[in-house]
Amino acid sequence: MGIALNKKVRIGCVPEHFSSPLYQLSSSYDDIELVICPGGTGEMIQLLTTGKLDIIVALTEGLLASLSNNESRFKLIGTYVSSPLTWSVATHPDKKPHHTFTAASDASQEELESRWEILKDSKIGVSRFGSGSHLIPFVMADRMGWLDSNKKTKSDSGSVLKGSGGDASVLPFEFVVQKDIHGLRNGIVSKETDAFLWERFTTKPYYDSGELYHFTSVTPPWSAFMLAASTDFIKSDSSRLAPLLEKITKATSSFAAEQNRSASIDFIHKKFGYNVNDVDSWFKTVRYPQNARQVSEKVVWDCVGILRKAGLVGSEMALRDVSVGEFVDINVAMVVA
Repeated sequence: MGIALNKKVRIGCVPEHFSSPLYQLSSSYDDIELVICPGGTGEMIQLLTTGKLDIIVALTEGLLASLSNNESRFKLIGTYVSSPLTWSVATHPDKKPHHTFTAASDASQEELESRWEILKDSKIGVSRFGSGSHLIPFVMADRMGWLDSNKKTKSDSGSVLKGSGGDASVLPFEFVVQKDIHGLRNGIVSKETDAFLWERFTTKPYYDSGELYHFTSVTPPWSAFMLAASTDFIKSDSSRLAPLLEKITKATSSFAAEQNRSASIDFIHKKFGYNVNDVDSWFKTVRYPQNARQVSEKVVWDCVGILRKAGLVGSEMALRDVSVGEFVDINVAMVVA
């Protein structure tokens, strides 16, 4: 066991299979406190910026959307999952088309994208504004060309992440806040909403039970999860960050190692109750970085580019050139191409 020479580092994460290496890491070191945040990225950013967390493992798009709205109380310090996250689009079983409609899990990318047209102007359930469930629909909208003539303005609160993101009359979706996966599921069952987006393996049990229908999927072109630290923690405890990121690298590398695959699958199965075959399939799609301190500059600009087109970048930042240092602490992270 590690010896706690300093106060505990409070690390926020979601209660999902991706976080398994963090669960294992926190059980091995007394100076790490893992804080589980079922509300996802939006909840974690709120806790980070109010001093209740020191570091968070959150969705890339959520972190960059917040930073793009002049949020200066945290910076990116590394990458947690380098592979992109595939989001499934869940709808009510009544929305299931005729029997010749290929299941989303078996459909080609071209066929998946052909279904997106049906979702235009629909009610989309989201956990919080600024969360991945709110932002990823704009990836879909961008690929469909729905953002090309979209002229958004800031909301009355002064932040494009409050409310729907601007003038609702020109948005391709109407968003309804439903807190978490349980609220999102209830929104579909009650038909308050038409669809919601969530990580595909987390929603699969609802598809298997018949409560929800897997209508289509969306995969953004960037790393799924990044690490961010509050500026207060960076200022007061910067010397702890590099060793901590090294521990995270070792934990994810060990978890994903081929020789540990069986044990890792068993851990997820017992911890989260997922089907073993589903976990095995997930392992074939996920990649953890070789060094958690690395941040891809391309990932940052690809994501910020979509946010700009969606009108989800604060007006001050949208009107000027920005440097990667406004998003990343370059004294902690290793910026790569």
